[in-house]
Amino acid sequence: MANTARLLTLRAEKHELLRECKIKNLKIPLYDGTIDKILLKSGVDTTVRDGTDSSTTDETLEISLLKEKDVEINYAILPESVKNNTKKIVENLEDEMSDILKELNEKFEHINARTDLETVDLKLKKIQKDFNDNMEELSVMRKKFDQVKSARSSLFKEFLTALQAKVDTVFKEIFDNESAQAYIMMRNPDEPYLQGIDFSCIMPNKPMIPMENISGAEKAICALSLLIGIHQ
Repeated sequence: MANTARLLTLRAEKHELLRECKIKNLKIPLYDGTIDKILLKSGVDTTVRDGTDSSTTDETLEISLLKEKDVEINYAILPESVKNNTKKIVENLEDEMSDILKELNEKFEHINARTDLETVDLKLKKIQKDFNDNMEELSVMRKKFDQVKSARSSLFKEFLTALQAKVDTVFKEIFDNESAQAYIMMRNPDEPYLQGIDFSCIMPNKPMIPMENISGAEKAICALSLLIGIHQ
């Protein structure tokens, strides 16, 4: 009776192992039979494991054990070292797993991963919203800046063009000669207010030469023409 109960217990344990292998889709070398014969429904009864009352074995387990009767595992591929020390190896693996679980529990004892993930997700969404709002505000401000920039550049160019005409007219009137010319040129036509302007004059019946090379009297006349043009 005791041997029968022990046999039933071992068969039940085998069923549970094979069932777990089927659920996890683990490939098992078999001499005969197929893993498809294993029923997924668990039918292990603790009374069978204790050997106290085999009559309480679940009917599903009995059917499964009958189906698994022809399923024979091939242990030939296992190294001799494993075959001879299976129990020791299993114990070592269980000890290692226990240590790993213990270490993980110690590290994450005070951490609720799901709550932390939700908190991080909320923070990320807030950051994304703030970023989008700031980018939208930046776009509006950039558009306004470009409008002011364009208007300022246009006004500066209009002023410089009008000043150029006035200074040139005054310069011609001083010499009473149409060949006299005064120029005001922007160094950066696209954004003239970022760089300086060049002022040069061509004396009557003379070629154009740099301002630093003309005489002191000519420089005085050029400066006077510019001053009068600005105040007109």
